[in-house]
Amino acid sequence: MRSPSKVYGTVEKFGGVKALQNRLKGRSDVISHNKEAIAEELVAMAMSNLTDVITWDDAGNVKVKASADIPENALRALKKVKVSYVKGEPTLELELHDKVKTLQILAKASGLLDTLPESNAPSVVGIKMVGPDVITTTYQETKPDSESVETKEVPATDSSQPEKVQSQGEGS
Repeated sequence: MRSPSKVYGTVEKFGGVKALQNRLKGRSDVISHNKEAIAEELVAMAMSNLTDVITWDDAGNVKVKASADIPENALRALKKVKVSYVKGEPTLELELHDKVKTLQILAKASGLLDTLPESNAPSVVGIKMVGPDVITTTYQETKPDSESVETKEVPATDSSQPEKVQSQGEGS
C-alpha cells in the first residue's frame, strides 16, 4: 500500500495561479483544461527529496525504499530509473527532475521573478532634522567688595553643572 502523498493545500491558493490562468486564456485547450494538474505536478516535483526514495546508514550503505513506501510526490519527481550490470553486479541509477529549474518555473508563475515597472516619478523622501536643544541659563554674580550684581546669559553645555562666568573688570 502506498503512503499518502503530502498535502500542500489547494493549488488555487498558490500565488500566481490566477496570473497564470489569465495568461493562458486563448492558448492551448490542453493546457487550459489541465492547468491544475500541471501546477500539482510542479509542486510535487519541487517538494520531493532524495530521502523520500533512498536511505543510507553511517557506513555509507545505500538502500532504495520499497515502492509502496515511496510517497506519490517523490514518484512524480523521478526522471530516470536505470539498472545496469557491472561485472555481474546490478547497479541502480536514480535521477530526479531538476529541482532548481522546477522552483524557477513556480517562482516565475507566481510572479516572484517579475520586476516592478519603473516609474519616472521622483522619489519623495521626507527628512526631518532635529538638532540638540539649546539651553540658555542666567547667572548672577555678586562681587564681595561692592553691592553691584551682574547678570549674564550663557548657553550651558551641561545643565547639571553651570559654567562659571568671570566678569571683565575682575582681577585675580
